Amino acid sequence: MKFLKKYVFVVNKSKILLGNQKGAAAIVTVIVLAMLLGFSALAIDVGYMYSTRNELQNVADSAALAGAGELGNIYLTLDYAAQQNFNVDAAAMGYRNQINTVASNTASQNRTAGKSIGISVSDIVIGTWDWTSSNPSTALTATNIRPNAVRVVARRDSTLNNPVSTFFGFIFSSFGGSADTFEVSAVATASLSGPSTINEGVLEAPFGISENTPPCNPSNLVRFSPTPSSCAGWHNFFDPMNANTLASKMISLIEGYGGNSGAEGHNWLISHFNINKTVISAVTPDASIGDRINFKGGVIAKVFASGGYYPSWIDEDTPGAAIVGNIKKPVPFLTMFDFFRFRDGDGSGSDTLNVCGTTMLADDVWTTTVPVYEDGASCSNPTGAIKIVRFAKVRIITPNPPPDKTIDVCFDCSEVVEAGRGGGYNGTVFGDIPNLVQ
Repeated sequence: MKFLKKYVFVVNKSKILLGNQKGAAAIVTVIVLAMLLGFSALAIDVGYMYSTRNELQNVADSAALAGAGELGNIYLTLDYAAQQNFNVDAAAMGYRNQINTVASNTASQNRTAGKSIGISVSDIVIGTWDWTSSNPSTALTATNIRPNAVRVVARRDSTLNNPVSTFFGFIFSSFGGSADTFEVSAVATASLSGPSTINEGVLEAPFGISENTPPCNPSNLVRFSPTPSSCAGWHNFFDPMNANTLASKMISLIEGYGGNSGAEGHNWLISHFNINKTVISAVTPDASIGDRINFKGGVIAKVFASGGYYPSWIDEDTPGAAIVGNIKKPVPFLTMFDFFRFRDGDGSGSDTLNVCGTTMLADDVWTTTVPVYEDGASCSNPTGAIKIVRFAKVRIITPNPPPDKTIDVCFDCSEVVEAGRGGGYNGTVFGDIPNLVQ
């Protein structure tokens, strides 16, 4: 009996001991708070890492855009021939250093995690961007010959600008970790691209090319009209298509060309054709991708009018036939060709161009910009208002007078840079304002 009582006592004592929970909640609370503190610290530092990464990406983006923009500015200081021979490492010119300095200065004006960012020269790559590539990491080819893009790597690591200190990394360091700093870098590439807008007066030739014409094949001769076999069509610079008004517009565009004297076109017409009536001055409006222009295919004989006067030119100021004292009627398109081929900036004198695979004197070729119109899957005969999808640089070799009434045109694939906004596509003419492509 005494044994039984003793056993029960022990059991009851065990119950009393097991039921005593005093202090357990405090222990659990401490553990949970420690875990919450750890997760909070981790969340804060991870968020800080992402924030720092975004700041550094902004630095890389701005530096790449500034560098590519400076590249565009350099091109704009060069004439056509110099652009074709442009070398970013040209002796004594300092072009590469100029681009690097602009990119670096732009980066230094931005801060990442409270620190001004320096850019290493080795982290600035100047080259050519391949718009057809689907892999941004390999789309840029470093080159010093006629580059169109700049890539910049911005970093905060042990090699430059120092790693970034965390807020709570020491907590994990006390448990054997090493998370008191982190390294981060960002890369960005900006490239010159085809302009989405062409400035006033740039579209001089009254025709456009179908998007189905291979855009960069210098040996591809486009002869039109008739249009269906050439993938091209006439337009009247946003005005409704009419043969008579188009023919008058061509002469008006010469009249509206001011040049250095402010009246160069007017004086040229008077001296060459002795026109005895007032010619309306006209300048073509600006144009943008997405605009619609009224096109017309086929032959427009009016612009090749056989009744007009078309001299055989010896040079710009020496026609092959005397016209002094006579009233002459200039043939519209042929006269435009003879006026603008000497004023298109593609060279002069003995300068030569590769046109359709043939070397020609620059003064024998009219280099100009034309709209490329939407055309579906076939080279249909264009008619009515059609959307512009891009712009292309072309070289007009010769207008063929009657009985042919055709024009021979080749694409200019030299990627000349002209003033205008970038549009984010590859073309045969670039704007000077770059686009981020990576």
